[in-house]
Formats: sequence, structure tokens, C-alpha cells
Amino acid sequence: MLLCLMGLYLISPAQTNRLTAHYKEISIGSMFELIQVQSDFIIFYKDNQVDLSQKVSINADNSPIEQVLDQILAGTGLKYKIFDRQIILVQDTTNQET
Repeated sequence: MLLCLMGLYLISPAQTNRLTAHYKEISIGSMFELIQVQSDFIIFYKDNQVDLSQKVSINADNSPIEQVLDQILAGTGLKYKIFDRQIILVQDTTNQET
């Protein structure tokens, strides 16, 4: 598969939460690494809950980190919570039957 690396970078100073990213078929793990390297965010998750090899496509222009995460996590069964500069990934149990 062709990995299109067009860029991920912060548009504004570190105090803002906006990112630009254009990738096709990039692994979730690689995307998380790029977010952590290019921003002040740290991402936490349980290894057994996240498939880091799953491929995603991202198309975001000066988008809030929440929109970028929404694109990354769509269809994964995960949701996120942001506390200051920490992003915590958890299982999304809102649509699961009990």
C-alpha cells in the first residue's frame, strides 16, 4: 500500500489544539506517534484495546485535535477523553448491549 506522507504539523502555537494532517493508509500507531512528536499531547491507552496496525486515512486542515481524533478512531470501538495535554483512549461502551 502506498503511504502518502504529506505532513502533520501544528498550525498555531502550542497553546492551541489545531493540527493539519494529510495521510492515506497510515497505521493508527504511526498517527499517534506523529501527534505526540508534533504537539504537546501524550496519548495513553491499554495495549490490548488498541490495534495500532489498523490503517486510517486522515484529511485535516487546521482542525481541532478532537476532529483529528474523531477521524482516527472512527469505527474502532474507542473513544477519547482529553485532560490538559493528555489524551486517554477507552473502550466506547455506549452502544454495546448489556
